[in-house]
Amino acid sequence: MDITLISYGIMINEVIEAAELSGKDGISCEIIKLNSLNPLDISQIRDSVRKTRRLIVVEDCVKAGSIGEKISARLFEDGIACKVKLLNTGDGFTPGGEQPRLYSLLGIDSYGIYGSIAKELKD
Repeated sequence: MDITLISYGIMINEVIEAAELSGKDGISCEIIKLNSLNPLDISQIRDSVRKTRRLIVVEDCVKAGSIGEKISARLFEDGIACKVKLLNTGDGFTPGGEQPRLYSLLGIDSYGIYGSIAKELKD
C-alpha cells in the first residue's frame, strides 16, 4: 500500500472514487471508513499508517477540532512518524452553493483528493 485514506459519512464515496482514479495510475490506497468518531478506534489506523507512512484524512468540516487533527495528535503521541494531509473545509469562510461545486472548490471532491494523493506521493 502506498497511502492511507480515512473518512466517514458521505465523504467516503469521494474517497473511494479518488482511490479508484489513483489505482489507474498504479497507486494503491488503503481506505479506512470510520464508523464511530467517539470513541475513536485508533488501532486500525496505526497499523495502516505504519505500512504506508502517508495519511490523508478527508472531512466536510472545519479544520479546527476535526477528526483529522485528533488522529494526527494520537499518532504523534504514539510515536508514529508519517506524512499527514488534512483535506477539509479549512478555517476560512466557505461560500454558499451546491455541494458538488463546493467540494470541487475546496478540493474535497474525488478529483481534488486524487490530486492530493498524487502530490503527497511526489513530495
